[in-house]
Amino acid sequence: MPDSFLIKEFLIENRSEVEMICLTEYNEAETMNMFKEEGREEGRREAAQNLAVYLMSEDASLSEEEELEKAIEIATMKKIN
Repeated sequence: MPDSFLIKEFLIENRSEVEMICLTEYNEAETMNMFKEEGREEGRREAAQNLAVYLMSEDASLSEEEELEKAIEIATMKKIN
C-alpha cells in the first residue's frame, strides 16, 4: 500500500478501534448464523412434538399416505395447544 494513502495514517492512529470493529462485524455474522441454526433446531423439535401429539391422538385407520400428509401438515404448523 503506498504511503500516500490518507487512510493509512487514520488506520494506524486508530488501530485498536479498527481491530475491534472488524472483530465485532465478524462476530455479528457468526452470531446471526448461530441464531438461525437455533431457530431451525427449535422448529424441528416443535414439529417432532406436534407429530407425536398427532400420532398419539389420531385414529389408526388412516392410510399411510393420509398419515404422511397429516404429518407434513402438522410439522409445518405452529405449536399445538
